[in-house]
Amino acid sequence: MPENKTYDTIELKVEPAGTIEKPWPDCDRCIILINGKDILEIIRDAELPYCKKEPDFFEDEAGAYIHMMPTELYEDLVEAEKSNGEEEAPVLCCFCGYSGCASARVKVIKTEDSVIWKDFRTIRDWEFGLSYEFEINQYREFLNQVRNMPLNWDNSKIKNRILELIMKLKNNKIFTILCYLIVACVIIFSIFYFLFAVLL
Repeated sequence: MPENKTYDTIELKVEPAGTIEKPWPDCDRCIILINGKDILEIIRDAELPYCKKEPDFFEDEAGAYIHMMPTELYEDLVEAEKSNGEEEAPVLCCFCGYSGCASARVKVIKTEDSVIWKDFRTIRDWEFGLSYEFEINQYREFLNQVRNMPLNWDNSKIKNRILELIMKLKNNKIFTILCYLIVACVIIFSIFYFLFAVLL
């Protein structure tokens, strides 16, 4: 490591499953902290001036992404580092959870003593001028934490939606009558099947 050189810091913080308002199951996600600041906030701050001056955008569209799942983040960062700047790694993904839909991406360059994130861009291709250089040992520790981070899936939201739907249907008179008719049909069918089997 060069003497007296100051590096940017990178840390991992866990966003618990269920934090994001999504109707489907979700898992723990990776909050990337660069110099103590959430990368989502960094991208939001970078996009905000464009959203303010572009007529087709609103201010609340700035930083409209979510944090990534650990498995995807780890694999994408490793592959981008192997390419040494040829490929990009998504560090934030679309709200739908798919990084190929809309994402914030970065090029990863490895040096002898550091790893550099540069040329940040999103689907809108705005110029941000962001670049960070991390000390290589700290960066390796960050990657190891991402790799070893459990998913911890949370299915409570979809379970709650199903229960809500059942309760609504239960209080619906038409649904109740339909259930009775189905039960009656099953009973009548069973009786006829039994009689048919006995007579033959």
